[in-house]
Amino acid sequence: MNQPRKTKILFFLISGYALAAFGWWFYILTQNSVEQRDNALLKVKNDALNAKLEINDFCQEMYDGGERLNMDSLQHYIITYFPDFTLRFLKPPKNSDKENELLAKIEVKSKAYVFEKIEQQYQRKLTQFIMEGLVFVGLMFWGIYYIYKVVTRRIDVNRQQNNFLLAITHELKTPVASIKLMLETLQKRQLPDQQRHDLLADTLNDTERLGKLVENILMATRIEGGHHNYHFEETNLAGVVEDTVSKFAKGTEKEQSVEALYNDEPFINADRLALVIALSNLLSNAIKYSPEGADLKVELKEQDDYIELNIYDRGQQIDPEEKTKIFEKFYRIGNEETRTNKGTGLGLYIVKQIISSHHATISILKRDGGGNIFAIHFPKE
Repeated sequence: MNQPRKTKILFFLISGYALAAFGWWFYILTQNSVEQRDNALLKVKNDALNAKLEINDFCQEMYDGGERLNMDSLQHYIITYFPDFTLRFLKPPKNSDKENELLAKIEVKSKAYVFEKIEQQYQRKLTQFIMEGLVFVGLMFWGIYYIYKVVTRRIDVNRQQNNFLLAITHELKTPVASIKLMLETLQKRQLPDQQRHDLLADTLNDTERLGKLVENILMATRIEGGHHNYHFEETNLAGVVEDTVSKFAKGTEKEQSVEALYNDEPFINADRLALVIALSNLLSNAIKYSPEGADLKVELKEQDDYIELNIYDRGQQIDPEEKTKIFEKFYRIGNEETRTNKGTGLGLYIVKQIISSHHATISILKRDGGGNIFAIHFPKE
């Protein structure tokens, strides 16, 4: 089992334990409330019994003293000493000298508001526990969700960084080894001029590839740190398209065609070099992921409210859930150890940052007949 999976399992176990502990805490509180209510009801019952005994003693004292049982005196006594209770005789009193027989017929009950007060206290406590529980559960779920997102994001970043290290190792070792081999060949052997020219051209290509790699890493670092300075000026977008496409239209390893299509020459306030870098990265990806003989094109159109720049490729169509992720730093579709296409996961991240700095948007659409369209919309000033 890999480390990210272990981390997620541990996280869910801890979260489950926290939820179970909260459930048990809530159960204990509600049980205590029920117990308190039952104890209060039992106390009321005992108080009624004690009141009955005291009223009985009062009546007995009156009887022993030779006084006739006076209901007004008895009522006054009850109101004074037992205001929470009511008294009634189970059967009407008779004009008899045996008042002691009537004492057993006295019924003492608590007034209704006593029970209502106990019930209100119980309901108030229960409502308090429920509201506190809901707030606690809400905060706990928010915390669990936030921690889960942070942990998941950290796991993804670690994986992407590991992929980046694998990719950068390959991207550095391959051209360095190639340059070293070609220079050693030139040093040790006397080759015909054409062969020497070809080897030198290949060496320059590998050197340029290394230069672009280093420039992408440095630019990504400057952008992330907020230290990259853009130099905005009136820029002809058609000129940017023409100059960039011309570098790729000289021929590719896969015999692909790269075409620039535009009728207008719109001007925008932009950093020309940054736009060239962004468009170069998009065209490099289009070439890299498209099959041999693919027709690639860059289309520039001026709309009513915006200027549209579309880059067409013939690569595998990107899944909807991947369309936002591929612009994240280090993110690449697939597994670095099994993928065949070269790359570091920085190109589209740089593209996204450059486009955003120009207050433009970039989206990915499906191309008819297979492939993708990277659509950039520049706002008109």
